[in-house]
Amino acid sequence: MSELGRNWNIINTDKNTTPFEKVCKNKGINTQEELNNFINPSNFPHNPYLLKDIRKAIKRIKESIKNKEKIMIFGDYDVDGITSTAIMFSGLKSLGAIVSYRLPHREKDGYGLNKNFIDECKELGVKLIITVDCGIANTKEVKLAKTYDIDVIITDHHNIQKDIPDALAVINPKQTDCKHPLSETCGAVVAYKLISVLCEGNTVLLESLIEIMAIGIVADCCPLIDENRYYVKKGIDLLYNTKHKGLKKMLQNIDLIDTYTIGFFIGPRLNAAGRIASPYPSLDLLLGKPEKLELLEKFNKYRQEIVLKALDECLSQFDNNKNNIIITHSENWHIGIIGLIAGKITEKYYKPSIVMQKKGDIYVGSARSIKDIDIMSFFNKTKDMFIHFGGHKLAAGFSIQEKNLKKFKNRIESFANSEISKDLLIPVINIDCEISYKDINFALLDNINKLSPFGIKNERPRFLIRDISIANKKLLSNGKHIKFNIKDSDIDIIGFHIGTKTFSENIDLVFELNKNTWNGTTCIQLRIIDWKNN
Repeated sequence: MSELGRNWNIINTDKNTTPFEKVCKNKGINTQEELNNFINPSNFPHNPYLLKDIRKAIKRIKESIKNKEKIMIFGDYDVDGITSTAIMFSGLKSLGAIVSYRLPHREKDGYGLNKNFIDECKELGVKLIITVDCGIANTKEVKLAKTYDIDVIITDHHNIQKDIPDALAVINPKQTDCKHPLSETCGAVVAYKLISVLCEGNTVLLESLIEIMAIGIVADCCPLIDENRYYVKKGIDLLYNTKHKGLKKMLQNIDLIDTYTIGFFIGPRLNAAGRIASPYPSLDLLLGKPEKLELLEKFNKYRQEIVLKALDECLSQFDNNKNNIIITHSENWHIGIIGLIAGKITEKYYKPSIVMQKKGDIYVGSARSIKDIDIMSFFNKTKDMFIHFGGHKLAAGFSIQEKNLKKFKNRIESFANSEISKDLLIPVINIDCEISYKDINFALLDNINKLSPFGIKNERPRFLIRDISIANKKLLSNGKHIKFNIKDSDIDIIGFHIGTKTFSENIDLVFELNKNTWNGTTCIQLRIIDWKNN
């Protein structure tokens, strides 16, 4: 086991291939032709007409525009919902539609369509509702809209739990009879697919919407394979010279734009508003109001502060070694951050976690899990106690009455302790291959970067060097980070947030290969992922 308590799995041990060939083989790339197509894909994007019901949706939207009917878009408060709304609104507006939008308030409205919104649409004379990033679970609400003579088009990507709503059209690639090749995508992609058909020929608009879609894909943690990767790769290239005023201001001091920039800089700022207040400022920014950035920065800073405070509080509530799942709750934590807290607990202890916030006699919960442990399988065994629940293998949400809390907690802990083996609670790092430090050069780094953008299911390659001697060790940022060299070489090694850890003179090192530019000088830098002291 490593110094960070992980097991190592070396994927490729073939001694007759180069490190880059091993990396490619690990990604399923076995020939030069496959590599060329991976770097510059020619078979994407997929035909949007492969999406079930898209023709019905197109016909109804065109009728609505022609008849000057009021159209209402209903989105969500997270980044995917906000980007989906921006895409749908921009596209319909360009066609001359009489269109508006609504986003739910996380605390006041909750997720998805609700009766109050349907009633508002009736009062406003809306004839067509288009959902983005939601709707697939809103059977009752769609039925209510029909009684008001309002048609509903659902565009969504979430798992289908039971009955599909009786909407005029349901566009969701997870439908079993949908022929679209990629089902693991996000709401922004589904919305874009519909708009790409409606606005066919308007290349300037459609290209500008790809950047917004790319943000939705990365922020929603979609696998960066197939069409998702194609769109993100193109979106990142476009973001460097974005014409969107809000994004341009947000990125004005950013030199490198990649999936990390989207996931840890753009995404959190767009998400912060919907977590602790109203999501509308984030949508306003995407629709051309750069002045909203200052407010988003304030929201994000406040969000960071309350997450840290809540995390300290909840970590004192449980004994991490007692159960195979961590369950904690409070009346004080903001509902918009409980998912973040659960994620941080799961990351820290590598156990599934459930974090709940009490509101009256109702507990609202958010769960996060780890690889090979399906949190929804536990929830399905306790669904008789939920008011609402939903999600997927690694993340889920629910609400439950206070009177059922103790029973729910005991049952979930019992399932986890009996069905989760201890070996699943030891994190495993997948390493592409073992190399020598003499293999490290700019040619290898440049080849690796051709495989970007990196993310889920297209992870940045990781390598192992055994028994290296380290030199020139020093701490950075008041001991927060550590930096050193491989002895007798000019290769930089940096480790973030591990400055307090122990490093012996000789170590086995797992790392990612990066390029670092400082004061006009560019060098190869190894980012520490893990190590073993020898």
